[in-house]
Amino acid sequence: MASNIYLFLIYAFLAAAVFYCLPEKYRRYWICAVSLLFYILCDMRYFLLVVAETGAGFFLGKKIEQAVNEEQKKSAKKYLISGIAGVAGILILFKYYGFFARSFPFLPSKLLLPLGISYYSFKILSYLIDIYWKKRDSGAFSCYAAYILFFPQLLCGPIVRSERMMEEMQAGPVYRSDLCLQGFVQILSGLFKKVVIADRLGSYVDTVFANPAGYPSLALLMGAFFFSIQLYCDFAGYSEIAVGVTNLFGLECENNFARPYFALNVRQFWRRWHISLSSWLRDYIYIPSGGGRVSRVKRARNVMITFLVCGMWHGSQAHYLLWGMYHGLLNIMAFRAPDRRSRKKQIAGWLCTLLLVVIGWVFFRAESIRDAFRYLWLMVSDFSLRYNDIADSVIIFTGNNTSISSIMILFVLVVLLFVKECLEEYKKKGYDSLLWSGIFFFGIVMFGFTGNSSFLYANF
Repeated sequence: MASNIYLFLIYAFLAAAVFYCLPEKYRRYWICAVSLLFYILCDMRYFLLVVAETGAGFFLGKKIEQAVNEEQKKSAKKYLISGIAGVAGILILFKYYGFFARSFPFLPSKLLLPLGISYYSFKILSYLIDIYWKKRDSGAFSCYAAYILFFPQLLCGPIVRSERMMEEMQAGPVYRSDLCLQGFVQILSGLFKKVVIADRLGSYVDTVFANPAGYPSLALLMGAFFFSIQLYCDFAGYSEIAVGVTNLFGLECENNFARPYFALNVRQFWRRWHISLSSWLRDYIYIPSGGGRVSRVKRARNVMITFLVCGMWHGSQAHYLLWGMYHGLLNIMAFRAPDRRSRKKQIAGWLCTLLLVVIGWVFFRAESIRDAFRYLWLMVSDFSLRYNDIADSVIIFTGNNTSISSIMILFVLVVLLFVKECLEEYKKKGYDSLLWSGIFFFGIVMFGFTGNSSFLYANF
């Protein structure tokens, strides 16, 4: 189920239908039950681990709350450190097991990553820290468990905060026609991004990155840009589906993306990309370490630490760490976003930001740092627009005469998405959710039932 979006949606619709047949006071227990069942159906090998971590998080939250209320700061801090060490330690163990296995030959060579561990771990950590900071109370266990384990957000986030969701759980989610309609609109938009665009680009990207030396520089350049679009449509698509399913359960949830490729500088990009993660890192790492209220040198240190953690969150391989450092440096040196009245500066800032981000995605996608530099070198070392190079770059789509039609169809689909996001970005008249939902539904029916339907970010 975790690898097929359509099975996931069938499960979600059935769970939501039963949800509204139950009395309000029992609905949060139903969410806990279907979330646990979802985890068992997807990967029951680590079921006891996620249950144990969830229970331990609530227990420590109660202990922290009690110590804080009794003004026993040392005890509260001790419980907090224990919680952070335990949750972060388990996360690091699984994320970096490959590194440990290479260092200690007596360990088994492989250890499968528990489903959703990166996402539920950060939820538990923010819950504990917020209690310590007196931003919230521990709440009821059923509300807390439903928040941590909520199945639409388990695979790839978003990493929502506990305040609103636990309060809504406590009050008892109710049916809201406007929220359900909004949920269906989000699901259609996410499906279009995921199964129509991302999946159709995936085969091209995989082919080019697997053997960059076997293709012309133009194909490598196309592969880098296509991966940028694929990753955005895959991850933003799932995030919209997750937000939409959350809405179907009568719960509100903020979007995880805000048209990041329209950013005019790199800092703005990170305020638009994977918002739940970037805001988590800002609130729990960057600001507590001093944020921007310190000297320039210390601010640069804080930025670099934050982005190193961001890179480490994605995996133990060195290319993720380098990608994090790369974005850390870009954020330290970032130019100010150009004034919206200056059209030429806006275009220059947008193109520069887009190019820098695309280069970063090469480090993210490559199997190693060496492969990333090799790919970038081959991308620019022999670039040309000769007929043979263009033909060899296009034929990768299908390997036969249908390549031209395939790339033209894909081009039209990407342009449609671009137009919609332009209308959203600049608030122009003509943006209509129902109209675009109809267009997306047609695209899904025509082009969305073939290819891979798993999610790139489910691996993190």
